[in-house]
Amino acid sequence: MELGAYRPSKRRRVGEWMLDPNAKGYQNRQEAQEALSEVLAHRLWADLRRGWRYTNPNLEEVGLVTAHFPGLDDLIGDDEEFAGNPRLASATPDQRRHLFEILFDQMRQGLAVATDALDRGKVKQSAEVSRNRLRLPWATLHQKSGSKSDLKEFRRAVRVLAEGDHLPDYQVHFDDVTDKIRFTNRGVPSRDNAEPWQGHMLPDVLHQARQHAPGWDMYYLEGEWRQWLGQKGIVPRSPEKNFIKFCQSWFAKRGRP
Repeated sequence: MELGAYRPSKRRRVGEWMLDPNAKGYQNRQEAQEALSEVLAHRLWADLRRGWRYTNPNLEEVGLVTAHFPGLDDLIGDDEEFAGNPRLASATPDQRRHLFEILFDQMRQGLAVATDALDRGKVKQSAEVSRNRLRLPWATLHQKSGSKSDLKEFRRAVRVLAEGDHLPDYQVHFDDVTDKIRFTNRGVPSRDNAEPWQGHMLPDVLHQARQHAPGWDMYYLEGEWRQWLGQKGIVPRSPEKNFIKFCQSWFAKRGRP
């Protein structure tokens, strides 16, 4: 990825992401580029997470990112690996591929992966570096707020705000572990009051449902559907058919996002 970090003629471009584009020395620019790369890696992995996107589909949903699994071709063609499982042993390589892609996609979208980009310690370390090296929109709430206090004092003030709970319209939640703050509108009923339905649904139905709710993120709709089932106390006999009908009704009421 070309960030224009090393060419003086591209200083204007560097200024789009580097806090101090006039910083001298190779090390300063190298550290800034590494910080941006780590931020991008974290956001990319987090974007692949199976979850809700309230305004936009994720990169995979719109076709900008495609996941491939290195070594899968070797695995599905190795009959010895499946000798102990009659079903897999009798399956064709294409059938095995389809099965493993479903399995690996579920693991990937659930972030059941080992990568520094998702390690909490690494993420917090990258966040500290990025605060000193990167400008908006890569900045944190501390920078965006325009606070003149140092980061330690800013965290303390946010924690006091959350514990005081005196804002009339919003409730503030501060997570010390993830170093994130969440504002909840008091006028909106909490979604956490009802437990979402946790039953199993075949993942292939998400691809089928896209034609019934074009433009919508299927993982977001699945979350809404599961929450709706939980609130209504419904246990669907056929989750796949129920989800399709939910998507049809959703699109009929709201149209494209």
